[in-house]
Amino acid sequence: MKIYRLALVLLFVFGAHASAFAAKQAVSRWDNLVDVAYKFSWYPRKDLQDLLANKKGEYGQSLAEYCRLLTAELTTGSAKTELIDPDLFVSGKDWKKYYRLAVAQFILFLANDNETYLENAKSTLTVLSGKKEFSSIAFWHYLFQTYSDLVKNDRDAFVKNTFKLWQDVILRLEADDILMMGYKSSKTEFVKNLHFLYENIAHLIITQAIIEKTIPDLYPLGVIITSIKDKLSSENGYRNVVEAIVERMHGLKSDNSNLNFAVAFVEATANQYAFEDEKSAALLVSKYNLTRTYYELALSWANTPKGQAAILTQYMGFANYIIRRLTAKDDLLASNVFFRNLPAESNKLIKNANAVYDQLSLPAVQKRGFVHKGFNKKNNYITAMCQLWDSSAKLLMMQSAYYKSTSTSNPDAENLYVIESPLLQYLSFFRKYAGTDSEVVPDNAFFLAAYASKELGDLYRQSSKYSTNIKINDLAFSHQLEAVELFPMNIMGILQLAHQANQEGRANMYLQKTGPVASHFRRSKVASIWLDSHSTDYPNCVAIVKDVIPEIIDKAYFLVKFLQQSGGTDSEDGLYRKAVVMTRLLMALEVKHSEDVIENALSSIAKQDFKGRTMKEIFQASLPPNLVDLANSIPGIELRYRFTSLKNELYSSTDNAIHSYLRELYYEIPKT
Repeated sequence: MKIYRLALVLLFVFGAHASAFAAKQAVSRWDNLVDVAYKFSWYPRKDLQDLLANKKGEYGQSLAEYCRLLTAELTTGSAKTELIDPDLFVSGKDWKKYYRLAVAQFILFLANDNETYLENAKSTLTVLSGKKEFSSIAFWHYLFQTYSDLVKNDRDAFVKNTFKLWQDVILRLEADDILMMGYKSSKTEFVKNLHFLYENIAHLIITQAIIEKTIPDLYPLGVIITSIKDKLSSENGYRNVVEAIVERMHGLKSDNSNLNFAVAFVEATANQYAFEDEKSAALLVSKYNLTRTYYELALSWANTPKGQAAILTQYMGFANYIIRRLTAKDDLLASNVFFRNLPAESNKLIKNANAVYDQLSLPAVQKRGFVHKGFNKKNNYITAMCQLWDSSAKLLMMQSAYYKSTSTSNPDAENLYVIESPLLQYLSFFRKYAGTDSEVVPDNAFFLAAYASKELGDLYRQSSKYSTNIKINDLAFSHQLEAVELFPMNIMGILQLAHQANQEGRANMYLQKTGPVASHFRRSKVASIWLDSHSTDYPNCVAIVKDVIPEIIDKAYFLVKFLQQSGGTDSEDGLYRKAVVMTRLLMALEVKHSEDVIENALSSIAKQDFKGRTMKEIFQASLPPNLVDLANSIPGIELRYRFTSLKNELYSSTDNAIHSYLRELYYEIPKT
């Protein structure tokens, strides 16, 4: 019995000793981790929570338990609340214990967003106020204070204390780092680990102050962010983010050193990419809303029209992307009711963009006033204006395409309005500013006007089938004609206009209205000499404007009659080439041959399949022997025309050389 009792006593003693040893070891391990807390105090909250959870499992004790043990050791009496009463702190303890308790409480605040922990951290560190010369204590003192300012939403105090953290701690450590160069082993811990302090200050300003608390007007802190750009080295830290922000603080896409604007712009861009890559329907709305939130923040924080133009250009591009996916019946978006209102909501963006453009296009601004609007260079001003124009124009085109895709083949008056309205809005804007050859009107504005006119012409032509009013036929004709004037290479548009006018019994009106257009191209100096001084991937399409296009305009009825015999199997480029070949052949034959010979030749050519065959082979198979040599001798008869590629490139690209060609053609005739 005595032996049994002795065994129980020994078991209890050893067990208690083992438990005490484990607890002591856990405290020691937390001590070591808290001493280097600056290495992870800049982590995102979720990452910090995961770290503390992992350490709890590893140490067998949570950080909160560690704090309770330290608090009990460093205070007298029992705490009635979680808030530590600084009057209860005892003296005569190792100062490091107060230091660790303060830092540990702060880490709990960062992980849980409980302000009680922050107050405990501040009050505990006051015990060490006499040691503020120590860089470690000064660092945490000012960091605690800046977070306290954030909690109070006190912008001025936050800026003041952030600068104190920067100037009184970090810059002094940088000086020590320089002084101790070559004596790495002698450097203090904080000097050796300066890069972690940079991460902390980046996290403080960018994530905590601007992104989470959305505190405005933090532009004075831009100098700090710029200063640390090349000093960040942590692989998964703020280096890339800071580089992107600094880039957005300068240059064309900036609001001239506006830190808030730059952070919101970068965050909007990052969230947009996340939205575009998202494959889960359940997450799309939240990711869209997050993206929109930062675009709206950047817009509200822009201090200059330059900044407004920059953010609106990209914001409208984002809206364009979403509407394009809706138009293409993307299942992820189209199946979600939330996104169906976005095309209409984008009107607000267009309205804002037009207002900024109106402001920046004033004559005084164009002359020298652009400097007061945020631009330091004239070419940056012009580029921003052209980008703003293009982005708003593309959004209007996409709006119309979306409404067209959701409409029936016989749109009622309401549906017709929503389809035509964006196109008419663009043409109105175009006519308002394109009356004079101004630098603020981009080169691609003219092709886009042709595109809008063609779309309107097709829309009105479709609607005219169900209308008893001739006015809609007149609208269709006028817009189709305008499209030809603006983009003469579009042979299909010319032939369509002629065919539809003929079907309506208005051939005379077609000839009367198109005659001056054809004459302009025949006499055009631009069409004659442009290729001599410009390079393009589509020279064949440009070269025919001077001679072939006017003939196609004049002979369109004749060509349509034969092209209808093609059987509808030709591609757009194939039909385009066939129309040019037939026109060139017609021009050669009408000099000496009868109408019957010409009609038989064109009819035979129209029935041929051009795909994969040379013109010599086609002529040999379709023309009488006496015409083959004549046909083969026609200059340029073998050329091919990549019209579909040209058309697509002109829509998507703003810097294609042919945009300038269309511009010069447009202004060749004085505008009244």
